[in-house]
Amino acid sequence: MNHALPIGTHKSIADLVAEGRTLAEVAAILDMSVIDVLRWYSEMAAVLHVRELPALAKRLRDMEYGKPTVSPWRRDMFTGEAVVPQAPDAPAPLAG
Repeated sequence: MNHALPIGTHKSIADLVAEGRTLAEVAAILDMSVIDVLRWYSEMAAVLHVRELPALAKRLRDMEYGKPTVSPWRRDMFTGEAVVPQAPDAPAPLAG
């Protein structure tokens, strides 16, 4: 992947492609160069083993891109005590 793109850009492009947008529309919506969007497309197409934009869009939809968040974040998810599983106390070493 082209890691020179800003953080979050890969998901933004994937969401728009999954919604059925053309690559030119994606570039315009995200105010990106068409070259960067084409680079993303060719890299994703290679990773997901597809050759055409509709096939890539279908694969992305299968991976839940382009959908609203199923369970939105809520403030109460970040308040209170964090529950972290604790490992049991280690047994005492055997005398030997």
